[in-house]
Amino acid sequence: MILGRIGEGQKRIRLEREMRCTRCSKRVPGGIVVADGFEKTGEFCRMLEDLRETYLCGRCRDAKRVGEAAERTRRTADGAP
Repeated sequence: MILGRIGEGQKRIRLEREMRCTRCSKRVPGGIVVADGFEKTGEFCRMLEDLRETYLCGRCRDAKRVGEAAERTRRTADGAP
């Protein structure tokens, strides 16, 4: 997963950070790819913390999308906007 901006010609580094799905608590595989030097900034720390608080694994993300689509369909059938 790429976090932040990586410019052309910038060196990329892979960080192994503990990431868990916020819904099912499964460990998320893979690492985070960032530009060299970006991992030492305050912006990176804020972005990583926001990601940890809101990250959903693929299964939970898909379940959420299906649930939202069903809710929209239900509202439309009931005549609500």
